[in-house]
Amino acid sequence: MVFVEPALIPQDTDAICFSAMADILPYSRALCRGIPPEKMGLQVEAGEAIFECPHHPREEGGVKFAVKRTPVTEEDRKKAFRVHTLEEISHGHEV
Repeated sequence: MVFVEPALIPQDTDAICFSAMADILPYSRALCRGIPPEKMGLQVEAGEAIFECPHHPREEGGVKFAVKRTPVTEEDRKKAFRVHTLEEISHGHEV
């Protein structure tokens, strides 16, 4: 899942896990603003905050999510905040 706060970038996201989002979202604003994950009591591996799926713990072959902060490019901003014209919407382009 790729975010440019506050937007999810669907074209760069291969799947959305709502369970993971529920765990990550309370920390997302602080992480986006550069608060170190360690200061929030999060597990850290290789500089990334680690969240485990509550429905599929790792000891059962489950999933973990590594969250990292990266610089946002102008292209990222365009993807996140693209404004569609009325003409595009009326011609059935994806919104």
